[in-house]
Amino acid sequence: MATFADSESLLSYHCRASDVGLGNCEEFQRLLAILKGEALAAPEPEPLQEGDEEEDLHRERDREAALHGRRKGMALQDLPHEQAAEQLISADAMLAACPRLESAKCARVEALIQCARWDTADRACRELLPGVDGLYLRSELLWRQGQLPGAMEALSSALASSTGSGKCQERLAFLAPIAAELQQASLAMDSGDLQACEERCSRALQGIRGCCCSGLRALILTQRASCQLQQGSLQKALEDCCAALAAEPGSPDALHLKYQVYMESHRFVDAFLELQQLRLVAPRYPGLTKLLTKAAQAAAGSRQHSNGCSMRRVIPGSYYEKLGLTMAASAKDIQSAYRRQATKWHPDKWMTADCQAQEAAAEQFHALQEARSVLADPTERARYDARISSRS
Repeated sequence: MATFADSESLLSYHCRASDVGLGNCEEFQRLLAILKGEALAAPEPEPLQEGDEEEDLHRERDREAALHGRRKGMALQDLPHEQAAEQLISADAMLAACPRLESAKCARVEALIQCARWDTADRACRELLPGVDGLYLRSELLWRQGQLPGAMEALSSALASSTGSGKCQERLAFLAPIAAELQQASLAMDSGDLQACEERCSRALQGIRGCCCSGLRALILTQRASCQLQQGSLQKALEDCCAALAAEPGSPDALHLKYQVYMESHRFVDAFLELQQLRLVAPRYPGLTKLLTKAAQAAAGSRQHSNGCSMRRVIPGSYYEKLGLTMAASAKDIQSAYRRQATKWHPDKWMTADCQAQEAAAEQFHALQEARSVLADPTERARYDARISSRS
């Protein structure tokens, strides 16, 4: 049986035959270690290059700066749309080039806030380190979209971990009087002092004049419009609703309030159309279906009344006429009329007729199905009623 010495001699011979020194023969060293039952030592790690060391050092300093809030605070002023968009494009490019830098992540959050991209900014905020800069930017997002209490809580948390954060102290000092005005406005509204509520809202709006905070501005304008509506100042309320929607086009509360203003102004078709917009942005808004039905009926009644008509008028060419009904028909009436007409025009009844009659029956049956599908759905029926009433 071959001994270890024999094996070693054989390996030595193999290496000499290959003109390779024993000390430099990696294969020899590996096999020799196996024969001895030893594991080779792990290879020495390659020394870090100077550029790698600098990059790691820069990243660590960047991380420390974010944790302690050394980044400059955001400007209050609103930026032109083009400039805000350019800032976001630049921030995206910076983050793509340096995805691990906290400063690049913060820059993108700031740009998203400037563009009022609230949902995207919220997701980006969640990826920031839980330090002072992360809390500060969370507060910036919250107050600018109208959530003052949450913003002030985030600032307080940041100051608890870094009492010397000037930007957090400065922002808290800016927000405190605005929050106080809005709190007093709510108290005045609850107590029925609508004039005081309106004045408080006006002061709060003055405090954020020129600021990049479309969500907060829309919130205050909507609250002031509500006061004006309750005082009967319909034109002022409408102007504030329009201003709120110009600031925040998808504000469900502003859309709903504008609907109320239109209803009070007896502009029922406009009220119905406003609810259609609300349905697009907030399809689950509480009571929306009932509001749509109410507005559609009001629009239909108003239009017909002005033309000397009534809900029992048959409108030529309408789905109601196809079913032999008037606009006053109930859901049960619609279902019964459809069954009666469908029995008459079902294609199976016309199998023995000529081709022209079969085509006419099929067309009539399809029209009945279309009419039933619209009129049997309360929301679709409300929309349809408003549309045909505006044409009649």
